Amino acid sequence: MALGVINAIKIKGLKPGEDIFVGGFDWIEAAIKSIKIEEMSASVGGHFMMGAWAVLAIYDKEHGIDRFQKGNKSTFELELIESNNITVYSSLLNQSLFMGIDFKKLSLFHFPNNTKNGFKLADILKENTENTENTN
Repeated sequence: MALGVINAIKIKGLKPGEDIFVGGFDWIEAAIKSIKIEEMSASVGGHFMMGAWAVLAIYDKEHGIDRFQKGNKSTFELELIESNNITVYSSLLNQSLFMGIDFKKLSLFHFPNNTKNGFKLADILKENTENTENTN
């Protein structure tokens, strides 16, 4: 919808990101590109990673570790992409990046001393990018 609004702004002869600011929800490729060229101001997303978090919780539970025991809550924050952090998130366009993420590092079964009960996509992408660069 945000991309449609940007289109309508242009049709009216106005400049998105200057005359009118538009934000969106979801990190589709066109939205990320629109942020790069500063037509869209921001986009909230990362909800697709909730599936990965759920699988981790199920995996640990199947191995006898309950992430949610004693009132612990799993946290998952949506994140905001905007012009000042677009370089961190532009790697989202390279979907093969996700194939290299080692989700075992987030498992309490494999890493029982892991005190995180949530994760940030930016941290995972940054770590995976660094690991990829170090192996090349």
